[in-house]
Amino acid sequence: MTKVRVDWFRITIEIERSGYSVENIAAAIGVARSTLLGWRNFPFHEPRHADGERLVSLWCQVMQKPRDALPLNVDDLMSAFKASSKR
Repeated sequence: MTKVRVDWFRITIEIERSGYSVENIAAAIGVARSTLLGWRNFPFHEPRHADGERLVSLWCQVMQKPRDALPLNVDDLMSAFKASSKR
């Protein structure tokens, strides 16, 4: 079964490009800087649910976009599309 996953790397980069430092992002969601940087190493590291939710909320606020506009992992999206087209 294919999972569609949030692109944590892109989320953190987009927030940074909006003027936040890694330290500011980490402080805003209550995690260590090293933890936040680790999430960029997808698929090896992902946030715990509560941490991910706080990062998603921050992204929505900073980017002024709805949750359904979150960047998703393209490889997983392509796999999901291929799987759905075989039905």
